[in-house]
Amino acid sequence: MSDAAVIAAQLDGFKGLNTGTFRFWDVLPVRPGDWLWRMTGANAKGNLVELHLVDGMGEKVGDPKTAATLSVWDPSGFKKTKDGFELAHASRVRFGDCDVHLEGAEL
Repeated sequence: MSDAAVIAAQLDGFKGLNTGTFRFWDVLPVRPGDWLWRMTGANAKGNLVELHLVDGMGEKVGDPKTAATLSVWDPSGFKKTKDGFELAHASRVRFGDCDVHLEGAEL
């Protein structure tokens, strides 16, 4: 099983987790409290882990207008925290219009 597949399986255990803040290397792609997301699952495709999210503010699960994907390439350093989880390293992260990556290096 690849590292991404192992991490996706660990993340899949967080189904139902509500969060309002994602932080990528101390950069917030949305302002804290702007949105509440609920995690519905995770899967791996090669070195990519996709976290599947829906609007956690009362919209219907499965409504494509309220669904989003957080994509993480080459993730490592999975750790449970008191509020959820952390991934310590990745080569690229994409969430909506926020696409953070460095060529030839890890973030």
